[in-house]
Amino acid sequence: DQPRSRGLGDVYKRQDKDSSLDSASRLLSLVYGENVFREDLARHADCIFECAAAGDEAATSILATAASQLAQMVRTTAQRLELPSGFSLAIGGGVVIHQHDFRRMILVQLADLQPQVTVVAEPAMGALCLAARG
Repeated sequence: DQPRSRGLGDVYKRQDKDSSLDSASRLLSLVYGENVFREDLARHADCIFECAAAGDEAATSILATAASQLAQMVRTTAQRLELPSGFSLAIGGGVVIHQHDFRRMILVQLADLQPQVTVVAEPAMGALCLAARG
């Protein structure tokens, strides 16, 4: 039995095998730091989602910010391309595919654009789906 989570640092201490991070502040610096690499973030994503599910405010804030930034990227791209409401949107990537609540957070922010969303596990499949829609 593992003890209940008291926050980001506690969960990370249980999960981190190399002890490179031992506190919430270090985990936050990993997420928001200047030299952040995709592989590093992916390695720690489960910790963030676990803590958010347990009600940790810092983890919830990280996910809300990430969802908002992703939604804004989609919104900006749609505006620049002058896409009409209801445009086709293929989304993918491990986190978006497997973390349904996170995906919902992104899509709620795009609801006014009414995108026709296809979740794809492989990028090539996303291209094929969009091509098939015309």
